[in-house]
Amino acid sequence: MIAETISESQVVSQEAAPKTRTRLRFVVRTGWGLWKWLLGALSCQTAISAVVGAGWGYRMAKRSTLKTWWKCSEGNGESFRSYARSQPCYAAYERTPHWIVGQTKRERWRWVGSLRANGWIGFRAWIHASLFLVVPACLMMFSWYSGWDNSFNKGYEQFSVGAVLGWIGMLLFVGVMLYLPMAQARFAVTNEIRSFYQFRLLRAVIRHRWLGCVLLAGAYSVIHLPLMVMGSFLGVAAAESDITDPNALAALSPPEALAFLKQYFFLWGFYAFVAFVALRVLGAKVYAHGLLAAARRGRLAHGALHPWEREALQRLGLGEEISPRGVMRRAGNTIARAVLGGTLAVLLWTSLALQGYVTQFFTYQPEIRRWGNQPLIQIPWIRHLPKPLLESQRES
Repeated sequence: MIAETISESQVVSQEAAPKTRTRLRFVVRTGWGLWKWLLGALSCQTAISAVVGAGWGYRMAKRSTLKTWWKCSEGNGESFRSYARSQPCYAAYERTPHWIVGQTKRERWRWVGSLRANGWIGFRAWIHASLFLVVPACLMMFSWYSGWDNSFNKGYEQFSVGAVLGWIGMLLFVGVMLYLPMAQARFAVTNEIRSFYQFRLLRAVIRHRWLGCVLLAGAYSVIHLPLMVMGSFLGVAAAESDITDPNALAALSPPEALAFLKQYFFLWGFYAFVAFVALRVLGAKVYAHGLLAAARRGRLAHGALHPWEREALQRLGLGEEISPRGVMRRAGNTIARAVLGGTLAVLLWTSLALQGYVTQFFTYQPEIRRWGNQPLIQIPWIRHLPKPLLESQRES
């Protein structure tokens, strides 16, 4: 009787042990996830830290690309983490990217490997994305200033200057954004500057996943709406409804207003960072499917693929070509892509450009970075502290 009781207790303890380990593992992973999220929110507060945060997002996109191809492979009975762990060359993608220490113990820069990689990747991505957007941004900025000056100086005879510059700038912005997200996704995979300028390859990717690109444009426009509200709220809250009756924020002292704004932008950093990373991951998935479809249908030369991409596809058994589509089906896709997809994409990217004007209307800021940096496109830098408040803090 005693032996049976002991054996039953041993069975119960053996069954409870895996559950305990599973719960402990879940708690640890959740804690690490919240810690990385906190660092991401902090990275949105300054330009330098936002560059590092952007690099983290691009590294996450590369992991998502590999995971997308792994899901497309046949006969994978194991989890993605098990697959990455079993392949020494993919050990760095087993977990989400680190912020400071290296991803693996074999890295040369073990203690600051991830910080170094995040900064270098984010900096290059920021510079080249800004090169694509510098002309549209300048035109939209000049159009706003021109319209603003005319409204105060009563220059009604020149009202068309601002409108024309604005529409040209938005048109160029839309043209750039039809291409740039896939260029950013390819850069995340290859970490090579020339990936931004491989127009023929990326054109093939967009053609084979045009619907995904339209959905990506919609995601950018919808996800940016809360950020538009974030910026517009400050202008509305700080405005005076009456000369003798300012509202609560306008009545704050400079130190109180500065403290409020720092806390305000910090809390919004949690959303901005998640939004930035989510769009990088979504873009990576669209790119992964588009590149795979184009490669397997023979639309890309064998040498057009990056060695990392070619090796990943071969290891997963996705390198074999399939028969191309018929002429009629390709013609139908071309018409749908040009008419339906093109129209929707243009409208969605235009709506994103218009959101910048809405924010500037409610919260006027004479800073070039209002127009020169899109927090969901370039780097997730969202904190805008007025210069008079910063100067008052220095004087005090």
